[in-house]
Amino acid sequence: MWESGQQHEDLVVERLTGTFVECQRPDLSAETLRLMKAGHAWIYHGFFETAALRGEPDLLERVDQPSSLGDFSYLSVEIKNASAFEGGKPKPHYLLQLCAYADLLENVQGWRPTTAKVLDKTGAIQTLPLADFWSTYVT
Repeated sequence: MWESGQQHEDLVVERLTGTFVECQRPDLSAETLRLMKAGHAWIYHGFFETAALRGEPDLLERVDQPSSLGDFSYLSVEIKNASAFEGGKPKPHYLLQLCAYADLLENVQGWRPTTAKVLDKTGAIQTLPLADFWSTYVT
């Protein structure tokens, strides 16, 4: 299943429009911050870590929202080989993951995204609101 998901992710990234860069080791946290400060449109496999939390969003998308980075900031985009919804509602485990990434992004850019995105199995981009789920995340 992991291999199938990775193949799906690679195909999705190949089809992205705009310039994207991939974070490279050895220090992914520092590299992610460097790429964010440079203002790249897409960042593939960024990495964030605090004392309590770490995460690697599939993609970071630059958006027109002022932050400590400048007149732009980033939100997370997860690539899933499944639907973003179940019973007409966003899947809670996706929302939990995306809230964690929003938390990590706030730590780096001084602005917490209120939405995140899922590129689902059909190639559709689903924008998910995080505000309504935030209280569940922080408890």
